[in-house]
Amino acid sequence: MKEIAKTFLAVPHTAPWIYDESASALVNFVYEGGIWDARAREKYPAIRQKSPREWSMDEVFAYLTFIVVMDRTNEGCIDSHIADGTIASMLHRYLELVEVKE
Repeated sequence: MKEIAKTFLAVPHTAPWIYDESASALVNFVYEGGIWDARAREKYPAIRQKSPREWSMDEVFAYLTFIVVMDRTNEGCIDSHIADGTIASMLHRYLELVEVKE
């Protein structure tokens, strides 16, 4: 995940996300990398009330899961979260949390 986050943050992004290699890698990691959070929908309202600097690792993963889940029924959800900087904020926070653990 660390390399995916760094790659995502280092390159410009295009919509739709499915044609964006770094965004596609991130979405695939949410599905296959062991960070899928089955309770993401119920956690989302509390996470949105916090500043990204306050998010825990669990909240970063839950929010990423929520965005991927919502894109299934609301096409463009991932693209809008890329465009508005939310995903970049999550990945910056993720990298901060990883550095603290190392």
